[in-house]
Amino acid sequence: MLIIQVLMLGVLMTMTALAVDVGSFYSRAAEVQKASDAAALAAVVWMPDDFTTATSAARDAAGRNGFTHGTNGITVVVSTVAGNPRQVRATITDPSVPTIFGRMITNSISITRDSVAEYVLAVPLGSPNSTFGNQSVGASAPNFWAAVNGYSTGKSQGDPFATRCGAASTTCSGINPDYRPSGYLYGVEVPAGSAGRSLTVEIFDSIFVNRGLGTETSDAIMGGSVMLPLQYELYEADATPLDNADNPTLSGRCSTGPGRLIFDTSNTSGEISTYKNQWTTLCTFNVTRTGVYPLRVKSSGISGQPDQGNATAQYSVRSSLSGGGAQPRVYGLGDMSIFTGNTGTSAFYLAEVPAMHAGKTFEVELFDPGDGSSGTYKLSIVKPDGSVAACRYTNSSGTFGASGTCTITTRNSSSGSVYDGKWLTIRVDLGATYTCGTDCWWKVSYDFGGGTPTDRTTWRANILGDPVHLVE
Repeated sequence: MLIIQVLMLGVLMTMTALAVDVGSFYSRAAEVQKASDAAALAAVVWMPDDFTTATSAARDAAGRNGFTHGTNGITVVVSTVAGNPRQVRATITDPSVPTIFGRMITNSISITRDSVAEYVLAVPLGSPNSTFGNQSVGASAPNFWAAVNGYSTGKSQGDPFATRCGAASTTCSGINPDYRPSGYLYGVEVPAGSAGRSLTVEIFDSIFVNRGLGTETSDAIMGGSVMLPLQYELYEADATPLDNADNPTLSGRCSTGPGRLIFDTSNTSGEISTYKNQWTTLCTFNVTRTGVYPLRVKSSGISGQPDQGNATAQYSVRSSLSGGGAQPRVYGLGDMSIFTGNTGTSAFYLAEVPAMHAGKTFEVELFDPGDGSSGTYKLSIVKPDGSVAACRYTNSSGTFGASGTCTITTRNSSSGSVYDGKWLTIRVDLGATYTCGTDCWWKVSYDFGGGTPTDRTTWRANILGDPVHLVE
């Protein structure tokens, strides 16, 4: 009996020792997993163009979490994910996790954990082509122009970001909390395989010339007589596509064009004849890196120029690559400010939403949509297959209604604009089976009901959720 008790005690002690070790292993494995998560998230923002920096960032993050590559046999390995250049895998191995009581079996065990992170770029806005906006003042359709308002223009005039005035433009009282001097960004996306070709970026009607809403590009002073300055500047593509604030400028580095084009408030007759209703080369250069070249357009915060101007300026952008073949795309980044004056019904490109976003929520925000002098205006959110989506949207008080067909009245013939100086927020649930083939562009279809629209508005669209996240 005593022998049996001794044997049982030995078994119990062994089981207890193993239980302690297993708990220790689970704890260590959780630490390894946490470190690999951090490593993957740190690395992915450098993909796919700078794998060396991605590896360094991953190892730095792992080291901060207690797992230094090359110390005590620990390895931190970064690898690409086949078929997805915006994903990266980080694998951490700790080969010598010591046992506490189980040394009769082994002195240590190896623990390996890995994580996969990805980043999702902002959805392209406004154009799938190498042009953004009308290409001449003689083209009646789609009468769609890129736009920016002046510093002293009221926010309710359709631009919530470039204007510092929080109230009506005639008084400029109050401060617009959403004002930003950085203006608007466009992406000039140069396709893979284009290195060695010459890229040209041009601006149409780059100078501000007052002519009134509905005439040519619809440049117009909204009150007073003060002109607004303008600046157009192109930046290099770089290895951090999620951060457009660190791209080096191309100012002074173009073979043709200045790279940074500034207009003061004098607008001499010589300047007007050179730039009004004309295409101007902002920059031509030889491509050494493919990717997205940011183009920034702004009306304040311009070196040597006063912050002023109760006005709206319209323009267009186009880009081209030499030698034929694939051409660049030009689209809005994050948001886009536009003007349209088409009567009847018009459809405008809104955003490109690829099938990778299936199961997520697509959010569209339109600021001050549906301006005009008469008529009832409606807009619809149209899917790539041409059908009207189902959505939920906010009323004039900012409250979401029930889901239904996404056709929204933005102006009543009797009471005027429904969303005057307000955001209209629209949410579309993309089902788990969402797909779009080769054309993933959603559109906004406007029905101006035979009225006379002067719709100066700002749009933004995004996929809800963290753009940098773990997928494994």
